[in-house]
Amino acid sequence: MDCDGEPTGAFGDAHTLNVWSAMDGPVILWIHGGANTVGSSAQPEYAGDFLASLGVVFVSCNYRLAADGYGALEGFQHNRGLRDVVSALRWIQRNIARYGGDPGNVTVAGQSSGAQTVASLMVMPEARGLFHRAIAHSLAGRFFTPDEAVEVQRAAELDVLYQPIVDGDTLPRSPLEGPYDVDLLVCHTADEDPELFQRPTTRFADEHGRAFRSIYARTPAHHGADVPDMFRGDIARAWASFARDGDPGWPREELKRWVNSPS
Repeated sequence: MDCDGEPTGAFGDAHTLNVWSAMDGPVILWIHGGANTVGSSAQPEYAGDFLASLGVVFVSCNYRLAADGYGALEGFQHNRGLRDVVSALRWIQRNIARYGGDPGNVTVAGQSSGAQTVASLMVMPEARGLFHRAIAHSLAGRFFTPDEAVEVQRAAELDVLYQPIVDGDTLPRSPLEGPYDVDLLVCHTADEDPELFQRPTTRFADEHGRAFRSIYARTPAHHGADVPDMFRGDIARAWASFARDGDPGWPREELKRWVNSPS
């Protein structure tokens, strides 16, 4: 156990948090993407200083990746990477008030496989009640059964595809199947792969039934092109507003298109 009571095992640097806080406010927990295989909350483009200046207490976390986090390993519980993020949410509930954050107003946000984690948290029993809103950009919409996870790992020679495992326990059902009990904001980019990202994101919003929707249509609009505006532009302002009171700045029935240059 670490000094705050969370299990550590052999996490090493995978079990770390970063906090930016300039004033009291709602909390956003950022979950980075990277195909559940690579990436880090320490990447400079994920700095939370601008969002903190908007009145958000911004937290980012690392979590176990690849085989350590998502491999189907005999004798180990599935979805260890997801459970690391739940651990971060528990830490927030216990400690974020010290940094001015409101533990009763927590939003989880992620892009690509990070959005896949957000969707997973929305149906995980362990995460219930630990957050109140969710933001998912470009949801990577594939999930494995335990047998599929084993087969993919066995067949791969070099590049293994790691996905959350719908095991009926840590992840009881596909995150693309509701119901959900938190508010949701989704976005996908105009030119990213429809099958991998656009359709799962749309299906997720449809299944939710009352999500705020948006499309990133600025040039370029490839997968990940929206990330800078999440941390330095007008999307960041919409996130801060959504985290504060559930309203990103447009009606639920409207499809927001990010087309003009951010200000």
